[in-house]
Amino acid sequence: DADALSGRYSIKFFDSFGEDWVTKPIAISGTGVVDATPHCDSVTEALLELPLSAVPSVDCSQNVIDTDRGVEYTLTFTGNPGPLRELELDLHLDGARP
Repeated sequence: DADALSGRYSIKFFDSFGEDWVTKPIAISGTGVVDATPHCDSVTEALLELPLSAVPSVDCSQNVIDTDRGVEYTLTFTGNPGPLRELELDLHLDGARP
């Protein structure tokens, strides 16, 4: 059930020089909204707050897949940050491991 999806994670972004940057923790829910804020707004804010303008600009879109599978997100880096590695997610901000 997507309504049970909750918690926090961070995004690891690698710039064109290979330097990695980690966002502040981002809250998530199965509905795509946390405390009346769309999840895309939180993701965009976290990426744009990385030091040294590591992410110059980014667009985020979200699509609720269905009530049992949660939300799908698409990030488009609209500036020219150069060649980028795939983003990584840190899902274990509470210290728990599966």
